[in-house]
Amino acid sequence: MRNMSARIGAALALAVLLGTAGALADPPTKDPSQGSTTDTKDPKKDTKKDTKKDPKKDPKKKGGDTPPPPPPEPVETAPAPVVEAPVEPEVEAVTSPTPVPVAPRSDDEWDVTEKDAQKYYFVGLRYRGQLIPQAFINIFVDGGATVWTNSIGLEVDIRKDGFSLIPNITFSDYGTGDLLFLQKNKVAADVGNWSMIKSNLKVLYFGSDFLWSVKIAKNFDFEYGLGFGIGVVFGDLYDDWVRVANKGDSFTLGGQPGTAAKDGNGAVAGFANHYYIPCKMTGPPGCNAGDHNNSSDIKVNNFADSHGFNPVPTLFFNVSIPYLGVRIKPIKSAEARIGFAFNIPNGFVFGMSGDYGLEKVLQKK
Repeated sequence: MRNMSARIGAALALAVLLGTAGALADPPTKDPSQGSTTDTKDPKKDTKKDTKKDPKKDPKKKGGDTPPPPPPEPVETAPAPVVEAPVEPEVEAVTSPTPVPVAPRSDDEWDVTEKDAQKYYFVGLRYRGQLIPQAFINIFVDGGATVWTNSIGLEVDIRKDGFSLIPNITFSDYGTGDLLFLQKNKVAADVGNWSMIKSNLKVLYFGSDFLWSVKIAKNFDFEYGLGFGIGVVFGDLYDDWVRVANKGDSFTLGGQPGTAAKDGNGAVAGFANHYYIPCKMTGPPGCNAGDHNNSSDIKVNNFADSHGFNPVPTLFFNVSIPYLGVRIKPIKSAEARIGFAFNIPNGFVFGMSGDYGLEKVLQKK
């Protein structure tokens, strides 16, 4: 009986020991692909290994099969304040501006610009020198000589869009010395066909020039155009018959001394060395009315053919075409001109003028 009880107690102890070891061992992971297979490991060996995981010896797993405590719930914390980085202002690329030409002031004396559709006014003086070739004179009479005359006048330049209308008043002096003339198509051997002329004539012209211009530089314009004038003649034209004289013979006529004249330019063939002096009285050959087709005028002793208002004025016309020249405008209030023209009947004309601009004066008003 005692042996039976001992056997039962040993069996119970073995069962308890085996159950405890199985509970403490980790069950193997079952691979479903391998089906259900029986673990053939030696329980003694497993027990030996599992003793290492005895909860009594493992301080981290107290209480045996007690599952590990759940992880602590996350503690909500206030979000960290967002610190915005300072925003740097955008720097725009700096580009050099295109230089804009500064318009000159209207009172800038060096501004010579003339605006379109605007009128400009100038007043000033003009000079004209006329070269009258002997060939021109010989259209009407033979003999004579080339003559240079001078003119001076006042002018107003009314200018707009490169065109100048220049009304003017011009005084011309056509004075000459003693000139020997032969009547046109007359016999030179007949002394009655010769005369000695001295001019003291003057002409006051009222005229206008019409000039167009083309800009060639800031201060220079090329000009072209025409001009005309109507003049009133006054003064005396001395016309005396002549008689044959010798070289060096002298005379006094009208209080003015003189010497025998000849056709020094050879305009009359064969008579280049023939000398003549004016008649102081009738009598000598060439000094009588019969020598001049019984002229009613006895042209001796400084005979004067007067011109002027007596009672009808003597008029004289001239036309300059073409006119070619240069206009110079160095400053706003001044202009000048230099030009040349062919004039009928005055021949070749050299001209120059200087005018004062009224632009600043008119602006002040």
